[in-house]
Amino acid sequence: MGDLNIEELRIGNYVMYNGIVVSVYGIIPPSPNADDYWNDVWILELFDGASTITARLEDISPIDFDMEWLKRFSFDFAKFIPPSQHCGVDMLYGYDYGILRLGQKSDIILRIKDDFSKVKLEGFHVSDLKHVHDIQNLVYSLTKKEVKL
Repeated sequence: MGDLNIEELRIGNYVMYNGIVVSVYGIIPPSPNADDYWNDVWILELFDGASTITARLEDISPIDFDMEWLKRFSFDFAKFIPPSQHCGVDMLYGYDYGILRLGQKSDIILRIKDDFSKVKLEGFHVSDLKHVHDIQNLVYSLTKKEVKL
């Protein structure tokens, strides 16, 4: 657990806590506390759909982005079919596409390695998007709207 940097998280992100998917609804900065367990650590308020949970940042984990999450976020999945305008690089590296339809002539296209080991935003050089919160943050940054389940 604990492979997250606080700078990566924002309210609404999905993360894993004790084997369940939860959403972040509060982020509390470190402060001195009499209890050693909570002393000088980032604290997250989480919601599991029924109740709230208070947890330390080190007790949560990112969720790997995969086909299930692609579908949950309403991305269309398009298998690479040559020939296409991207056939050189995408055929060589085994990329398919995830497409989030945002409306008229407005899509977010992800280039997805067939085993989901790499996910990249089409048309831009960005670091690999490996986790669910990365995709959520990307969509929010581009659209100012939350990706819906």
